[in-house]
Amino acid sequence: MSYGIFSNIHLSPLANKKYDFIFSIGSFCNCAFTLNNNLLRYKSSPFDWVFGASFTERFSILLNGFADFFNKEDLEYTVEPVPCYRNNLNKIHFNHDFLETDTLLTDEIYLPVKEKYDRRISRLLKILNTKSCNVLCVYIETSSPISPPPPPPTSTFS
Repeated sequence: MSYGIFSNIHLSPLANKKYDFIFSIGSFCNCAFTLNNNLLRYKSSPFDWVFGASFTERFSILLNGFADFFNKEDLEYTVEPVPCYRNNLNKIHFNHDFLETDTLLTDEIYLPVKEKYDRRISRLLKILNTKSCNVLCVYIETSSPISPPPPPPTSTFS
């Protein structure tokens, strides 16, 4: 297996370790993108294609079982720093899940995205609750998360 480099991020030291599951906790979509480029990401997780909230805040969301992660009443459309929906409770920005024209969050728009996040959250929590599972949580922070982020790769991840 070869390991690549993305944005000067070297993940080759992970080649000597054995993990049952590796997932991204942020700080924005570059982390999931980097794991993909290094052939270390096989399933989508809730923090893959979002930005906002500090490491501590994200870890708190994880420890609280993603309570209030994607409640419709907490989401507000914003154009700053990019057009997206922002969760006013936890500061997470969902910049890859909606069209720029989706300024009114109807159930028709919201529910399919909610189902996707529920699926990802459920899968991640199930893995994390498996006692014999060796898991690595990866957090990559950069100085400019809004420069513009790379698009999610085409995949069959759900």
